[in-house]
Amino acid sequence: MAARTPMDPDRELALRYLAARGIVLPQAALAWGESLCRSYDSAEALIAQVLPWFRQGLENDERCIWQLGRGLTVAAARRALGALAEYSADQVDIVEADVAVDWVREEARALGQGYRGLRIGGDRLHRLGSLGQRTRTLCFCE
Repeated sequence: MAARTPMDPDRELALRYLAARGIVLPQAALAWGESLCRSYDSAEALIAQVLPWFRQGLENDERCIWQLGRGLTVAAARRALGALAEYSADQVDIVEADVAVDWVREEARALGQGYRGLRIGGDRLHRLGSLGQRTRTLCFCE
């Protein structure tokens, strides 16, 4: 019997949190152009909401962008997304909180690359302003 490779502690923590709480974001809850806010009280709670949100985006052939908030590094976010077997760096971008993003341009880029739309998740997204018609947004609030 082959030795089992140890799982990354961040990924294991997120998966245990998901399993214990049964957190699932219903796919039908957000139509194109809609936004939703979810609160969290810890990094593990945030990751537990992020994983199903972006898993749905990957399954729906959407380009995904995670704009990080305070306290989470790009490296930690990449480790957490590693729990998604179908995760591809081409389909999921991770950007720092203070990076300005032209969301309308990103939506056009996603559609131009053949994706069905753009799925955004992150902190401080209530300041997004105008979005296109093929974008779904989940704002995470501490």
